[in-house]
Amino acid sequence: MKWTRIAADQPALGRVVHDRMIKPGAVLLGTTRGDGSARISGVEPLVMDGELWLSMMSTSTKALNLGPPEPVRRLLSVR
Repeated sequence: MKWTRIAADQPALGRVVHDRMIKPGAVLLGTTRGDGSARISGVEPLVMDGELWLSMMSTSTKALNLGPPEPVRRLLSVR
């Protein structure tokens, strides 16, 4: 499902994500290393062709730690 569709169907969520993730241009992405320890990496959120992307090299450790695409389970924003 495209991000633009989610934002249209859930406008409150769309506003929060836009204001706290997309507009500032940087978020922290938490992943799990192969040994089970935590990894925190900065990434840039982008909306392209209606889809939400997190910028990173496809062969980077953080991308490989993500594994196959899965839905985001939790959004945490601190100001």
